[in-house]
Amino acid sequence: MEDFPQSNENEQERPRLDVDLSGPDGNVYMVITKAREQLTGKALMGFNEDIWMATQVGAGKNYTDILDIVNSYMTLTDTSAMYEAYAPKPPK
Repeated sequence: MEDFPQSNENEQERPRLDVDLSGPDGNVYMVITKAREQLTGKALMGFNEDIWMATQVGAGKNYTDILDIVNSYMTLTDTSAMYEAYAPKPPK
């Protein structure tokens, strides 16, 4: 598994991306576009590079791999709860 950027306490809070992954907005290209709309600066540059590498022929990446990349740059929440890893978390 690849190492993706992780946030720490000294960094700004990561942007949130709430999307219904079971609907039209769950299309992989829509998810990538929505992420790009929220990211800026170095985060956007790193995201673009990671997405570019993941989408090359022969990269062997699938939909959940792309979701993992998105989630490494922002907090991805699947409002449909179809993907358990990204389902909304109950309040603490």
